[in-house]
Amino acid sequence: MAGVFLLTGLMTLLLGTSPDHWIVIIVFVQPMLAVCFFPAGLAALSCIGPSSSRNVAISLTIPLAFLLGAGAIPTTIGVMGDAGSFGVGFALVGGLILIGFILSLSLKLPAEHECPTSLSR
Repeated sequence: MAGVFLLTGLMTLLLGTSPDHWIVIIVFVQPMLAVCFFPAGLAALSCIGPSSSRNVAISLTIPLAFLLGAGAIPTTIGVMGDAGSFGVGFALVGGLILIGFILSLSLKLPAEHECPTSLSR
């Protein structure tokens, strides 16, 4: 999960700062890396809480993630574009994803035999 955050954050940061001839490659690579987060993220989320609240945790996380990922983040990038630089907006989002990388390093998951999923670290 940390690797996905790191690579996605770097690609998103590069999307805002790279020269024009690299943009086409980054536009194809960045979404391929970003979708790799969901299996690991949902597996980790299901291991964090007790078994009685796993369904609630996932059910509340998905709408919140959609509000941020399809609402707040594109709006922020659009506002930055209106202010004069889409690149700054993408670099800001890349920086936020890299903060997720740093935070994911401190995530403590239970032992494999205590977790209901086959989560490999």
